[in-house]
Amino acid sequence: MKKITLLLSVLFSFSLYAQDIVIQDFESGFLSTWGTNGNIGNTPDENHENFSIVNNPAKSEINNSDKVGKFHRLQSGNWWALAWFEFNEIQIEASLTKPKYLHISVYKPIASTVCIQLKDIMIQPTNNTGELKSDKQTKTNEWQDVVFKITRSGTFKIMEVKPDFVNQPLADRLQGDIDIYFDNIVINDDPTPLGEEPEPLPEYKGKMPEGFEGANTLLDPLFYEERFGTFGQPAAATDLVVVDNPAKVGINTTAKCAKFVRKMAGQWWAGAFMVPVNTMVVSETNKYFHIMVYRETEATPLSLKLENSEDNTGDIILEGNEAGTYDWVDYVFEIPAEKYGIYERITFMPDFYEEAAPAERFFDNINIYFDALELNNNPAPRTSGEVAGIFNPKNDESINWVKVEKSGNIVIDFPENDRKYSAQLYNVSGQLVNSLKDVNASVTIPTNQLKGVYLVKITTLTGNVYNVKVCL
Repeated sequence: MKKITLLLSVLFSFSLYAQDIVIQDFESGFLSTWGTNGNIGNTPDENHENFSIVNNPAKSEINNSDKVGKFHRLQSGNWWALAWFEFNEIQIEASLTKPKYLHISVYKPIASTVCIQLKDIMIQPTNNTGELKSDKQTKTNEWQDVVFKITRSGTFKIMEVKPDFVNQPLADRLQGDIDIYFDNIVINDDPTPLGEEPEPLPEYKGKMPEGFEGANTLLDPLFYEERFGTFGQPAAATDLVVVDNPAKVGINTTAKCAKFVRKMAGQWWAGAFMVPVNTMVVSETNKYFHIMVYRETEATPLSLKLENSEDNTGDIILEGNEAGTYDWVDYVFEIPAEKYGIYERITFMPDFYEEAAPAERFFDNINIYFDALELNNNPAPRTSGEVAGIFNPKNDESINWVKVEKSGNIVIDFPENDRKYSAQLYNVSGQLVNSLKDVNASVTIPTNQLKGVYLVKITTLTGNVYNVKVCL
């Protein structure tokens, strides 16, 4: 009985441990090459004295291991100085909507930004997480688990740790050289730092299309910082919020809209991003992205970019409409055919004007309002701010119309009050697989033994569009 109990205990421990991808725990030394960069001028990997494996300086509940990595940070080095090492090659599957989380325990004499980066090769990497930064390290001279979100898939085998990533002269911040320790670098599905309680976050429900009228929008609640925000300018929580419509005139008389505060101190390409819970399928029959904009300043160009973990549409630029000064204008961005696919993130730059800089054009920060985000098959500007299209939360009843038979075919039972429909079947790449027009109350879409996840798009006679995901 004792043997069985011990075996179950070992298996249970292994099942928990198997959820983590261990990058480095420093208990068995370095796998291959390692070094520093920027710590002595711009000399890479000058020696191994400034990055080494040492005894744990202070064992605790957060980190009670024997060995840790030590980065001897020189006051004379560059502000971005880093330690790097190779590890056993790993494959990560991650996206904006299904991220992975990298944990690293740090022990530092000062509180400052920690930055990490994973690559497949050191120079010109093909797979690269980019610089992931965190300001959550607040404890000094004790171990703290810092967590980074990874949203890019790929194969990785090199890690850079920039544990004091503050763009200020070191002589102003440090009294001398300092030792920074780090350890227990793992990747898993848990966003909660070790030793801390999970944040009590409600379910995020922001969807496309978006009119900002309901209780659950792309910008609500505010603590979903990974779901929306601004970039390219000094950030504040009030820079991207839902507000009352500043002018219920023209084509948009709805009650609410979004406000983006465009900073004078920002880059010319500064903008906002939003990540809905549903993905956006762009295809030949679903390629026009609409967004209404209201401004009280000159009509400068606007840029839209849809993104996923691996690719993006690139900047799609429209000239600003002079009629949009003190009035609402519906801008229509057409996604090019070579960029059809599934996207997860909306990036919007409503003042995409390089010369002259914002500081030269504005006397103060300005407000730019936008509303009625929608992806559809109509290139004509809309005449109403009411959204009623793809993935509309009001139309959730449509999911009951679609069923998959044992044969694999798709059966759609439409309501009796509208007898004219069209139905299309798309694969995950946004390619049209099958199409039916002017069908009656019930129809079967043959799938010819297709396998995988597909999207059924239904359009009614009155123009309502429903999308239902099916697994075949």
